[in-house]
Amino acid sequence: MSVTDWNRSGDWFLEQFGVLIQRMKESRQERRAVVEKYEQEISAREEAVRHKTDSVNKKLNKMKQNGLKVVTDGDD
Repeated sequence: MSVTDWNRSGDWFLEQFGVLIQRMKESRQERRAVVEKYEQEISAREEAVRHKTDSVNKKLNKMKQNGLKVVTDGDD
């Protein structure tokens, strides 16, 4: 193999390696974007569940207090 062919081959391999590295970088960025999207969705759902749970707990506590008032008022 001549020196010119050797250099061309080396350049070709470097180009291919560069393309491969670029694809790996883009793939990694896409995966990170997908993960971030799902993390945001999970966070939003968790917040909604927490809000609903707090609301239900408040209502249950109010019902308990009202029930205690009914029971204690009847004992007089």
